[in-house]
Amino acid sequence: MKRFFALAALVLGAAFCLGLSSTPTVAAPAKAQEHILISLPESVLVKAIAAATPFSFDVASDMLHGAITVRGVHDLRLGNNQLQARLDLAGNNLEAVADLAGQRIKMRVGDVALTANVLAELRFDGKRQILYVRPTIDQSKNAGGNDDAGNGLIMLLNGREFPINMQDIKPFIAEVGGKILIIATTVVDVRALPQKLELSLAPEISSRTRK
Repeated sequence: MKRFFALAALVLGAAFCLGLSSTPTVAAPAKAQEHILISLPESVLVKAIAAATPFSFDVASDMLHGAITVRGVHDLRLGNNQLQARLDLAGNNLEAVADLAGQRIKMRVGDVALTANVLAELRFDGKRQILYVRPTIDQSKNAGGNDDAGNGLIMLLNGREFPINMQDIKPFIAEVGGKILIIATTVVDVRALPQKLELSLAPEISSRTRK
């Protein structure tokens, strides 16, 4: 999905190239009105997520350790800085952590599957270039995973902020008229709106003479 964001941003940013002067090296930080705005329809995100799943990540809490695999994201709906979806999750190599007579012990749980409705809030930290996703799981509508391990997995996810690094969008580099043009972008804002996700990118344009 990040690759799609980057491609769209850099193609749009290439339009700024025509405004470069003939100075051998130019650096032009964007003003607010010059930000590139990318609007991604809900249907496009659904396809991007389908292409990205399944994917796994490691998690740990005071009561449960292990890896979580997101096997599918269904019925995605975007709202004002939030999203709703039905998640198909699997916990792999889970270990429950307990306090017994003052000693912390780990008990192997194994694997567990869970499907649940999720409402997630989005928060973007522009300075750190991190998008935080905080899920809240509706336990009353789970289709599976109602055993102790499933409930532990819910508690592991519920209300926690999960970071997504937005710093790895690569710059657009092209050769025009004997010069190398470089358009780097910084994510200024990420917002969920009804039926779309919007990214605001600040382009910084520079050029150098080809050797």
